[in-house]
Amino acid sequence: MLCNNITEKLLGMQDVEVKNIENKDKNIVNITLRLKRKPHKCPCCGNMTNKIHDYRKQNIKDIPMFGNNTIITLEKRRYACSCGKRFIEKVDFLPRYHRMTKRLILYVIDKLRSPVSFTYIANEVGLSVSTVIRIFDYVSYGKPELPKAIAIDEFLIYQRISEVLTTETMSIYLYLTCGKLMLIFLKHTLKKLIWLLINTIG
Repeated sequence: MLCNNITEKLLGMQDVEVKNIENKDKNIVNITLRLKRKPHKCPCCGNMTNKIHDYRKQNIKDIPMFGNNTIITLEKRRYACSCGKRFIEKVDFLPRYHRMTKRLILYVIDKLRSPVSFTYIANEVGLSVSTVIRIFDYVSYGKPELPKAIAIDEFLIYQRISEVLTTETMSIYLYLTCGKLMLIFLKHTLKKLIWLLINTIG
């Protein structure tokens, strides 16, 4: 019998009863668990019920654990109400109609911040590339707002290299409305200006 208090802390999940942990396949950890039994509110009549009709197993993908991909086999209860309604218990860590945990979705989103490919992330977490792309498309990215006016000016700098005095042209970019410094470039080019507008204005 597993010590559930310790196991809950290792898994980062609360109110669960872990029945088994095993390595069925190479690099895959399979965890079989149930939620702790508690009364549920009937979505039809609103009455509370603790009567179990049956169990249904669902395989759910979770964040990697100890260098292995993780699959949770969740034994979900179906409750029966006196009004005749049967319904699945609420699972906080599993979004409705999903087969992966909320924290796995957040884990993938965090990984997408790194300069790696969709394929690399998919292999790391045990998902398909198309699933990783769907998660990426799900995230809402705000569009940067351009300032009303940008000031661009050029100036010369003098430097001495091997006793030879040389000059270089520098370009300075400012938010004209507030005078905030955006960036200073060595040599002004159209390519650098486009890069500035795309990457640094927000």
